Amino acid sequence: MKTTAKHFQLFKAEVRKWLKVFGLTDWEVTVIHGIDNDTDGANCSGDIMSRQATIRLAIDFTEKGPIIDEDIKLAAFHEVCELLLQPLCLLAESRFGVLQESLESERHAVIMRLQHAFRKD
Repeated sequence: MKTTAKHFQLFKAEVRKWLKVFGLTDWEVTVIHGIDNDTDGANCSGDIMSRQATIRLAIDFTEKGPIIDEDIKLAAFHEVCELLLQPLCLLAESRFGVLQESLESERHAVIMRLQHAFRKD
């Protein structure tokens, strides 16, 4: 399914909300509608040294059925959690030689816990 301008406005508002909730005010975050590689519904990339990040909503969303607001809200929450955990992951990768797959799995486990804790609406 294709995301619309309305979906993007909701996504951007949710990203801004969760950045504020998690206190990520020391990052300059750009929110974009469209991903070069649309394999994910959304993604986050950032540079920890400059504290600049880009969070993107895909045009071709990964949901098979109609896209509902909750899908967009969850995607925004997830990508802000990715940004929240990025410094931790960088430290773990550079310091302990942890396998990338293990680190990614544990990062997503934390994000799922955060989703269940914060996303009650």
